[in-house]
Amino acid sequence: MSRIRVDLESVQVVEGQGVSEGDFELRVQVKEGAHNLVWPSLNGWVKVDKNGPPMSIGQPIATYPVTTGKLTKRYDIELTEVDGGLNGQNDLGEGAVTIDLTPDMAPAVASTTISLKRPNGKFQGKVKITLAGQRIS
Repeated sequence: MSRIRVDLESVQVVEGQGVSEGDFELRVQVKEGAHNLVWPSLNGWVKVDKNGPPMSIGQPIATYPVTTGKLTKRYDIELTEVDGGLNGQNDLGEGAVTIDLTPDMAPAVASTTISLKRPNGKFQGKVKITLAGQRIS
């Protein structure tokens, strides 16, 4: 039997918002079955440079025992760009990532690019979310 850990590896803003917006203030929630990770925290956010490289996170989502064959896991992702003050309401987006886990797997990464939208449906940018799976024992 092997133990495979899946982490929220990184976030990266790949397409910016409007001219009046600065960097993104992001919160990411990743769900798979009974597993739930909110980064950085339920009511928190982290500033991510709208023109910068991926921001490393490295937070574990879950660890799975894998004995034989392939175990496929789907991770549902909710992304919030926290807007306060003059710019209005939060921008929201959703996506999913699927990773195949095997007892002898090499490290694997999977990404999705999530479009953020205002409650009125107006596009407000895109963020790439990357998950990584690796054998830990």
